[in-house]
Amino acid sequence: TEDGVRLQSRVIAGNVTQLLVCIYFASFVFFRYSESSSGVVSSINVFFGLRRSLEGQSMPSLTDDFLVGDDDFTIEQLVMSYFPKAWVFDVSDMFASICAVLACLSIALVYIPSTVSTVLKLRSGAIQSLQGKKFLRLRKTEEQVTMLYGGFFWGILLTALAIYGFVFLVVFLITWNVTRVYSVPLVATLCGLFITVGFKTLVLTCLKSNFHVAFYRKKPAQANFTIVVLECWNLGLTLGYMFVRATKLVLASFLYIGRIDTPFISPEAGEIFGSELDAYPTAFLKDVVSHEGMDKHLVERTID
Repeated sequence: TEDGVRLQSRVIAGNVTQLLVCIYFASFVFFRYSESSSGVVSSINVFFGLRRSLEGQSMPSLTDDFLVGDDDFTIEQLVMSYFPKAWVFDVSDMFASICAVLACLSIALVYIPSTVSTVLKLRSGAIQSLQGKKFLRLRKTEEQVTMLYGGFFWGILLTALAIYGFVFLVVFLITWNVTRVYSVPLVATLCGLFITVGFKTLVLTCLKSNFHVAFYRKKPAQANFTIVVLECWNLGLTLGYMFVRATKLVLASFLYIGRIDTPFISPEAGEIFGSELDAYPTAFLKDVVSHEGMDKHLVERTID
């Protein structure tokens, strides 16, 4: 615009804080693994006093040989046979740390563009002013804007923690020898499903080019038969699609913990009995409006 966009000091301070947090996390991860330290497992082994290596020893299972009092194996050895190896913790921690840092960076780098976009939408009328039904709510509880700086800081920390925990758990279940026998076939099954769905998409693309032109059916009989086949196909796969949808929503909610500038829940589903489930986007918009209130562009839009 001609006069440019004035960023709120609260947004600038919060975004700088987020970038400092990202730099700290990235430096911590880099220097931690540059020293090739085993990290988590070292402190666990020291705490339990289980530093003795049991490599090359056959480990007992819960069979009669152990239960009848065989002295060849101790309780410590039995526990260590199921205790994850050092590399399991290291690999899980490494992947989780990298994903957490990338999630923090993706959030920190988007706040300034998002603020500029919100200001321009407000000036252009994409976000309604006095004509909007919910705009008058912005004039109430102006003190909500004081929550924003804390939301900038704690939101990105909780996002990093949530992403770290989720990725660590997934990688840990895949690499731990106890759960690997279940997780690896599950991952293979998911890969097979993705390949099947990809092949189906390719076939449908070829069929639609022959049977359809946009929403119109060039060959109604063939098109109807294809629809019936897909109905039967999707009847069995919809359960899996619902699990995939739930997983995507959970992952998206992890990322949106630190995004207080934009609503994650739609306006229609974001209210229960007139109360907002997530008040931070409204508080962010209040802060934008309070700084743009005397700007001539917003005044002209409001009067119009």
